[in-house]
Amino acid sequence: MELKPVDLSSLPLLLKIILECKFSDQMRIAELITRDNDFFPKLVGLFKTCEDSENIDGLHMIYRLVRGIILISNLSVYDRMFCDEFFMGVVGALGYDPEEPKAQKYHSLLENVVMEHVIFKETLPVSDRSVYMKLYQSIGAEYIKDVILRKTLDEVTIASLTLLAHAKYAVACSLLLADTYFIQELLAKLKSDGTSPDSKRDLVLLLCELWSFCENVDNVHISDFWCDIVDGKTYNITVDVMQAVIVQKDERCLHRIVERNLFRLIIEIFYVCGYDNGIVHGGVLELLEYITEENMEVLVIYLWETFSVELEKYESFKSIQALKIKYKQCIEERKQETENKAKGAASNRGEDGGLNKLEAKDEFKMDSWTSHFHSFYRRFICRKKKVD
Repeated sequence: MELKPVDLSSLPLLLKIILECKFSDQMRIAELITRDNDFFPKLVGLFKTCEDSENIDGLHMIYRLVRGIILISNLSVYDRMFCDEFFMGVVGALGYDPEEPKAQKYHSLLENVVMEHVIFKETLPVSDRSVYMKLYQSIGAEYIKDVILRKTLDEVTIASLTLLAHAKYAVACSLLLADTYFIQELLAKLKSDGTSPDSKRDLVLLLCELWSFCENVDNVHISDFWCDIVDGKTYNITVDVMQAVIVQKDERCLHRIVERNLFRLIIEIFYVCGYDNGIVHGGVLELLEYITEENMEVLVIYLWETFSVELEKYESFKSIQALKIKYKQCIEERKQETENKAKGAASNRGEDGGLNKLEAKDEFKMDSWTSHFHSFYRRFICRKKKVD
């Protein structure tokens, strides 16, 4: 089996080969595609030509061809498709689904959301530029899986795209952790009084993300990294920044802290340090006291249900005692609220003759996709300020 060079006349034959191939032939086709260095450059070039000339039939064939290649579920092929050079062309081609009444400008949407309104920001200088390439490929896989083809992919392809996204993300994290200069600068900037609060917040979130990655990957040696973080000054900065975020009382931020388990690093070091480090304990206890006094229910429940084992070791501290009491109050209040809602729902059903008028809706707004970016991506991006 050989593939014809990509041009307008060969599209029908290529489409037939890709769409009608047996499962046993898919590996061979994937090998041919990845071995042909001209395949994706010519395919993307042909897409641009058809789009410029408004060749709808050609665009429909390219859509089916690109989707068919994605359904082969080969990671080597994905590696080529989602690179910086070809990805926008691939996304553009997937906007011409013949089953849709009009073309979807996915590439324009992605450019507007990610490329124009959002710029890559180096929280710290990254010497290895491949870090950004890995992140870009990871974003690409997630975008196609969660937005463009989310209703049409089979389970195998979804799993393959998910695997690719996680693998590229893991490589990016590993490259950063292996960059000694990057880690040293990260800790130095955290300790520096000249680093702005906003920058420190980004650095802390990046630190937590890297730490979370380390905990879930084998053979990642971070003993030196741990020792540096336990240093009182760095850690107390990490706590100060968390407090600066929490005092804003932004519900979305509070839920993000819970979702990403961002207190884990703080509580673990608090637990390991024991009673020997008064500076570390003082900062954490003050933060816990603030959360309790301000009745931040979402954080109170998260902290006690997640870290009760660690915190109970220091239950002699009043702030820990107060947190535990507040947790019990929150649970009781939630229980009472649930019971009241159940009674109200039962009453409504009786009034409506037992008919339930609530309908579940499965809605997905494309312009909200950026909220699904992995938090690690957000450490490297920020909104671009408007210029008059």
